Amino acid sequence: MADSWVEKPYLSINAVDYSSKVRSVKLTFGREPIEKTAGGDGTRINMSGMKNWQIDVTLKDDYAAAAMDSALFTLADAGTAFNIEVRPSTDAVSTSNPKYTGSALFSGPYDLVSGSVGALAEKTISFVPAGALSRATA
Repeated sequence: MADSWVEKPYLSINAVDYSSKVRSVKLTFGREPIEKTAGGDGTRINMSGMKNWQIDVTLKDDYAAAAMDSALFTLADAGTAFNIEVRPSTDAVSTSNPKYTGSALFSGPYDLVSGSVGALAEKTISFVPAGALSRATA
């Protein structure tokens, strides 16, 4: 297996490519545990529950007219689901660069302005599922 590193992750939100704004991205996936421990069990016992996924991304901010902040604020304000896609790289989708796609919603508060004096203007956003997550290599 070849080693890899994150150089240029791909991020598309509502069919708009924000890859050039990505500072970091994290996609997690799993199943929520359901506890089924009963009297007499000496250990907590769980079973596999609902699938869940989340995307956390930090983006360089852009407040220009019709730019990223305006588009993402509109999506957050609408409160409706939108398509999202993440890939390890902006390279073409392949067996070594799978794409993960799903229908998502903004999670929690959406930071409109965040930063310190003299620091890069950026925002961290979390997305939660509004539908299933899929993985494709072609």
